[in-house]
Amino acid sequence: MQTIEQQLSKVDINLLIVFQVLMQKGSVTKAADHLFISQPAMSGKLQHLRELFDDPLFVRTPQGVTPTPKAMQLLAPVNAILAQLSTLILQPVFTPEQAVGDISIQIPDSFSIALIPALYRRLRRSAPQLKLTSDNTTEQHLDLLARGRADFSVYVADDYGSDFMTYALGTSSTVCWMRSDHPLEGNDTVAIDDVLKYPLAELTFSPPTSGSHLPTETIKLLMEINALHHLDAASKVGSTQLLTLLSIVLETDTLLLGAPYLSRFISPQYGLTYRPVAEYIDLRIPFVLIQHRRTETSPVHSWLREQIIDCWPQV
Repeated sequence: MQTIEQQLSKVDINLLIVFQVLMQKGSVTKAADHLFISQPAMSGKLQHLRELFDDPLFVRTPQGVTPTPKAMQLLAPVNAILAQLSTLILQPVFTPEQAVGDISIQIPDSFSIALIPALYRRLRRSAPQLKLTSDNTTEQHLDLLARGRADFSVYVADDYGSDFMTYALGTSSTVCWMRSDHPLEGNDTVAIDDVLKYPLAELTFSPPTSGSHLPTETIKLLMEINALHHLDAASKVGSTQLLTLLSIVLETDTLLLGAPYLSRFISPQYGLTYRPVAEYIDLRIPFVLIQHRRTETSPVHSWLREQIIDCWPQV
């Protein structure tokens, strides 16, 4: 006895299309013309339909063909099946306005404040049914992308392997954030030696430690910053929460090495300012947008990728 799968494997889906067109046209000749096949070929397909459903299906009349009761019963389910196949196989043209779903982005907190609000404003206008969620980039960000738990990740440029696609976003310098009346505030730039005289706040962010394909000067910069963050200091404080660290910087002499993007949102009147770090003034850290190849052909992911790249702050 054959299984259902074995029986269905012998069914020609084209016969359902022939049935639908015959019901619409009411004529073998007109149906053949509509499908760009000969009348004998259409008659042959009608015979296969009759064998498939064990019913005449259409009776010839002077006006064409008239459907039998069996054919009338088949009309609704056949139309539904073909409509579902059309949706499944023939992907509709992507329109942001009709896009529905949740989008998750892993992004370092220091960059999230510059990118996510701008991206959200754009989605509100162009794709209001998409829900945007951002989380601080974690060590598991690649695994989250691979398992579909995240859609994009923003991180330091590196070789992430063939399973991931990367797109250049831009570069960031490293500056020193401080309160506006800090003893170092009067300098145009600050030196690392001066920075080390004060407590450091660490915004948790781990750069690549091995297998990196970054330029040598960038690796050196990251290693130096990483070393500074791991100094043994009794007054050192670390957190993944940027606003917590900025509050500490605002109320103490503690310094924070980070990105300059915050200057777009925090003016000196709020009590915070930053100065370039003299030793790093010409070095910039490259950041990329990371996407797993499982979403490579997804229209919504392709569109979102363009929006993220376009919204990335350029400073």
